[in-house]
Amino acid sequence: MISTHDIAWLAGLLEGEGCFFITPDNAPVISLAMSDKDIIEKAQDVMGKFKQIRISRDARGSHWKTMYNARCYGILAIGWMMTIYQFLGRRRREKIREVITQWKTTPARSQFRDTCRRGHLFVVPFKAKTKRSCRICARAYQENYREQHLGTYRQKAHRQYWQNPEKYRARSRANYWKGKSGESSGSTLSLNI
Repeated sequence: MISTHDIAWLAGLLEGEGCFFITPDNAPVISLAMSDKDIIEKAQDVMGKFKQIRISRDARGSHWKTMYNARCYGILAIGWMMTIYQFLGRRRREKIREVITQWKTTPARSQFRDTCRRGHLFVVPFKAKTKRSCRICARAYQENYREQHLGTYRQKAHRQYWQNPEKYRARSRANYWKGKSGESSGSTLSLNI
């Protein structure tokens, strides 16, 4: 169980070194970056889990300290924002309110939705590795594709046939009789002496 003392300590740390924001795909994030690895590890112990602790060295020179970055995403980040809210200053509270409001009002990402963009229910696929799909939208897409691509090909072939039908009839007769003559010539034996 996490004590109030640990929560207050984490709030103070995030007030000074933390960052609260939301990613373009609507994932809330708590980010912590500093040069003290032991503090970041303690924050990780208090919060439960960070995605990972990443080590980055500043490219400006070797005399710069190594920076350690840790981030917490999603529902866990929202829970911690709500937990430490009362301990933070006005500016951080406003930022947390902004992040939570945007997170609530933006529709969920496709992996969490039950319906497609047009409101049809997703169908669970037979294989676990394939994506969920909407049969109604997929069928409409296939019909549209056939109409645009196959329809024009058939229309073109039909138009070519009716512009010069004798050419195509003669070609089909020749192919028919070529096949017949090939069968008969294969069965007879011819000797050249």
